[in-house]
Amino acid sequence: LLSRKQGAPRIAVTPSAVLHDGANAYAYVVDAKGIAIRRDVVEFASQGNDLLLTSGLSAGERVVYLGTQKVTPGSPVSGTK
Repeated sequence: LLSRKQGAPRIAVTPSAVLHDGANAYAYVVDAKGIAIRRDVVEFASQGNDLLLTSGLSAGERVVYLGTQKVTPGSPVSGTK
């Protein structure tokens, strides 16, 4: 979680975690059972090596950022920490 000098705190993710389809930006979070769940996100800005989001994710959630092209909603995710 990062904050800018002005404005509200924002969730920060690596840009590889955010995917785009024809209409939305989205990311995959991993639930307690290790299953991928798609979440639409709203991008705010880039800051250094991070992408700041205004909505869609909460602090502390596990986000898929490697191998995102292989993930589908409802699929098990391996290699989580």
